[in-house]
Amino acid sequence: MNTKRTALAVLAVGALVVTAACAAPGANENQDGDGQVTSITVNIGESPTSWNGDTRAHNMAVNSQLRYLTRANIVYYDQDLTRQSLPDAGNFEKVSDDPLTVKLTIGQDVKWSDGVATTAADRLLTWAAVSGHFNTVSDEEATDEQGNVIAAEDQVYFNAFDEQEALIKDTPTLSEDLKEITLVYSQPFVDWDATVQSSTIPTHVVGRLALGLDDPQEAVKGVVKAIQDNDKTALAKIARAWNNGFAFDSLPDDASLYLSNGAYKMTKFVKGEYITLERNDDYTWGPKPKISEIVLRFISDPNAAATEMENGKLDLMNTAGNPDIFGKLKSLENKGVNTKVGFAAVYAHADLVFDNGGPFDPATYGGDADKALKVRQAFLKTVPRAEIVDKIVRPIIADAEPRDSFEYFPGQSGYDEVSEANGLKAYDEVDIEGAKRLLEEVGVTTPIDVRWMFGPSPTGTRIYQLTHESATQAGFNVVDSSSEDWDVRLGSGDHDVAAFAWVTTSVAVSEGSANYITGGQNNFGHFSSATVDTAYRNLYGELDPEAQKRLLIDVEKELVANAFGLPLYQSAGLTAYASDRLTNVNPSPISPQFLSEFWNWEPPAKK
Repeated sequence: MNTKRTALAVLAVGALVVTAACAAPGANENQDGDGQVTSITVNIGESPTSWNGDTRAHNMAVNSQLRYLTRANIVYYDQDLTRQSLPDAGNFEKVSDDPLTVKLTIGQDVKWSDGVATTAADRLLTWAAVSGHFNTVSDEEATDEQGNVIAAEDQVYFNAFDEQEALIKDTPTLSEDLKEITLVYSQPFVDWDATVQSSTIPTHVVGRLALGLDDPQEAVKGVVKAIQDNDKTALAKIARAWNNGFAFDSLPDDASLYLSNGAYKMTKFVKGEYITLERNDDYTWGPKPKISEIVLRFISDPNAAATEMENGKLDLMNTAGNPDIFGKLKSLENKGVNTKVGFAAVYAHADLVFDNGGPFDPATYGGDADKALKVRQAFLKTVPRAEIVDKIVRPIIADAEPRDSFEYFPGQSGYDEVSEANGLKAYDEVDIEGAKRLLEEVGVTTPIDVRWMFGPSPTGTRIYQLTHESATQAGFNVVDSSSEDWDVRLGSGDHDVAAFAWVTTSVAVSEGSANYITGGQNNFGHFSSATVDTAYRNLYGELDPEAQKRLLIDVEKELVANAFGLPLYQSAGLTAYASDRLTNVNPSPISPQFLSEFWNWEPPAKK
């Protein structure tokens, strides 16, 4: 569950440019009496949707970014992708190999912004929610075609699933003071140290919302007891609170719904416009930020954001670059705007839908799986990956190529070997005649309607247009199915292709499993393969890097053989900042990207 989804070009859907009627503080207004910068304004492109980004509905990059700024982190990745520890926030250690047993300890001083201690009960709740062990109904029974939860009040359904957490089958044990939790895995797990993290949702708030327990200690005890006793009546209420209680698009009246135990706490949230974060003065269990206030603005159009940079209304912005915005930002260098360029931890891809009665579903052809496969292969032959890269990425990074791996990114150790073995290079160039032959071979008449779903953005629209022009030549009618709620529609089956981007959040070997395993939280096209499932199960316990690579090659070969979809390209990342107001901006190759190590940001030294 480590990858996060985002619209192509890291653009928002449905977010509005701030208007003068309710404007966010301007960047140049945020100084003390001596002219020292005390507050910065940052564009995050889209509006956060929930304080709980672990649910299927809210597993989005923007929610992860907000979490990074407002929650205690035990570990983080530095610029070299080396994992660093923050021991005052907590620590973890492996205490046994057989069975694999891990002990997580929460720092003694860590507390939520309402003064209630952060405990390992929060981590227990996360395990209960994402492991799937307590659900009494399946995903199919508990959700409608649009992915909305329709579970009955007496049914337990946490709207999340993490295959790695599911490996912890026995209920974790808590220490008497609730500061330690012991996790016992049912099998060896290669990424145990990359995925162990503290929780993000306060158990005492869930206990109040679900069980009506106002006293924080009693609320924690109530949730813990429900989990330990497998109390289905209480767990059904807890699941509903966990799924829905922390979703909001403006500042809730109930301040407990957005508690912080990190460096910043949220004080304002104006719908569709901006969030204000103030430094949490009680925060002593991690590096204290030098900037006292951050205003997060939601400007979905990067050209509009660049204009705000030019006008001094933004101090920092980040986008997966397109040629137009790259040129505009470079033109601002003489106005003190520095732009850092490089490949981002964001890759665009197009995934096909396998079970919606559409052109790629065997049911459409009376259950003929081979016919559906040939139609999928024919369509993928028409996707102009090289032209997409040429138009979108190469004007920024001249040596960019189509990405030829689902799991490895260009330049990563193993990428060349995997991309040579998996078969994706067969799709590097468009093959219209080959597509026509496949359709003729299985007797499928044209035109074939294909609904292409994407978030409305300049980059997403350009990819759609290029694909439409190409696929038409082979008899596919690629229908614009863009929508501002594209992320909500993922998994709904009301489209045949979903084109969006994944954001990498760790260097875990098994990170991509949720995207491809049967029932995986991010497997929105409902692809299923015993070969893929088995390979990942074996990968979890494989410690040899070469053997890991062979297993991932097996995964990728199977994805290609079944025409799962296509990686398109690794995005060019652009991070622009006002050098006269901000220094020490060092984007990370993985999420949270441009927000990485925000505690090092500071105003330039006075001359």
